[in-house]
Amino acid sequence: MSDFVETVARRAGVDGEQAGEILARHGVRESGVLPRPHQLLIKSLAFTGEKNGKSTGRVDFSWGLGPGLWGVTADNLRGKSSILEIIWWCLRGTGALQADVRKWIHHVRLDAQVDDEPFTVRIDNTGEQLTGTLAVGVQQHVTSFADETEFASIMGAFMMDRLGLEFLRGWRKDSPARSDTDSDSRDGQVVVTSWPAFSHALLCRNRESDALLGETAGGGTMVSLL
Repeated sequence: MSDFVETVARRAGVDGEQAGEILARHGVRESGVLPRPHQLLIKSLAFTGEKNGKSTGRVDFSWGLGPGLWGVTADNLRGKSSILEIIWWCLRGTGALQADVRKWIHHVRLDAQVDDEPFTVRIDNTGEQLTGTLAVGVQQHVTSFADETEFASIMGAFMMDRLGLEFLRGWRKDSPARSDTDSDSRDGQVVVTSWPAFSHALLCRNRESDALLGETAGGGTMVSLL
């Protein structure tokens, strides 16, 4: 029995064998080797669409990037955050893109790479249907998605694997109100932290937000991850 399992058993008030079985069942293990760092590089972003409302007209945006530090500037106060949110949307498979902006975006293409492996995300957002593909590698191994749920699942699996991240399992206690109304329920639930949570480290909010990194201010999982 390792010192890790022995410590968990002692704090949980159970024997070592039982602690080891529970940890193994939930995929919790001790790691003595630090993972190697990975590099995520955005190479280009392009999107097209048709604006309507207060401002109208066709949008055809293209931006080529590469290594180094890049900034987004404009003569007015509109559009800069949307560009960054679209990049985040492509990398996560889900995002907080404003509803009015997302409505007029029809096609998006993001070219990027993790270490030396290129990948391309394509989104077709026509009408009420969102479809697209993730193409990986020089040989362009393509995986298609037909809705937002599939998009988030595909990007989550890809990024977790390529960045060498592991799912984190924790326990969230229920509020007293919930426990009182359901006497048959346990006092909490298992929470699995995956790519949507890790991806908050990619986002630096503006001065109007309470959180410098990600979307959540204060303690908890987000702050611990960052």
